[in-house]
Amino acid sequence: MFASPPGEPQVAPSTVLGDVAGGALYLAIGLLAGLHHARATGQGQVADAAIVDGCAHMLNLLLGALQRRGTGFERQEAAHWAGRSYRCQDGGWINVAPLEPKFYAEMLVRLGLDRDERFVQGQNDPARWPELTEVLTRLMASRTRAEWEAVFAGSDACWAPVLNPHEAALHAHLAERDTYRSPLGVLQSAPAPRFSVSEAEMGTVAAAGAHSDTLLRTLGFSPTELKQLLSA
Repeated sequence: MFASPPGEPQVAPSTVLGDVAGGALYLAIGLLAGLHHARATGQGQVADAAIVDGCAHMLNLLLGALQRRGTGFERQEAAHWAGRSYRCQDGGWINVAPLEPKFYAEMLVRLGLDRDERFVQGQNDPARWPELTEVLTRLMASRTRAEWEAVFAGSDACWAPVLNPHEAALHAHLAERDTYRSPLGVLQSAPAPRFSVSEAEMGTVAAAGAHSDTLLRTLGFSPTELKQLLSA
């Protein structure tokens, strides 16, 4: 998860998810489904994919939680009091969002709160959430992010350290998978998905403005206009 300073980090980069998962992913799945249908029936059809539909689908988890708990859309009421980022002693952040009971119970065990009736009884009680948030805020501030990572390591408590892109690239899991690479010193994600036979290679990293001349000529700018634009 990426931080968004200053202030509290976002719980999720929803705009990015909306563009990728809500748009391109839905279109890709639609095309695959259309190909499957055409192969089975000999009839083609149009695949209509829209980012707004994908975003709406991603909201279903929150809408379901709101329906079950009867809470509103206001901040700190929306779905779960624990589903947020907490500042650690060293200024780093830890995000926890254990919505399901078994994951919530695991979080309490890791935090040493599994015998605290306020937390045991308070998961679905909005009236308790302000107090629980205050207690957890103080608790998370008592240790560094690295110390909390050690506490939560290997658990299903639905937690994650809040990392900036460079920290994420060095994370043990992502480093082992070679998820990020830095060709010519430029950090970027590696090609995906991956295949057992075909190998995707990363392209070269162009310097800023390297294609300006070609692009502007393609758009119809004259040599005189190009000279004026590039000199400015």
